[in-house]
Amino acid sequence: MEALVQAYEEIDLECKAQADIRDKKLVRLRGDGKPKAYDADFHMACIERRSTIADKLLRYKYARVPENESDDTTNLPSLNINLTTDNKTFTLNPQPIEDNTDEAD
Repeated sequence: MEALVQAYEEIDLECKAQADIRDKKLVRLRGDGKPKAYDADFHMACIERRSTIADKLLRYKYARVPENESDDTTNLPSLNINLTTDNKTFTLNPQPIEDNTDEAD
């Protein structure tokens, strides 16, 4: 865990340095004294690495919970509406008819 935090901090500093080089706020020199050119691919690799480490760190804080379909079988009572003038009945959420007959052979 400590190694991940340390790696994240180092990569974060490098990402900030690459952003400063891109914005010409920071100049790094090569061995021969000439300025080092900005490398967009390296900067993007730093950002991707930082994101990967951040994901790993978040897993320690917020463990993943499996996303299973809930087996919520709450039975809601049925609602019957009787219309007296037409003698019609409308049922919302009808309950299944349970067959409680014993089959004896």
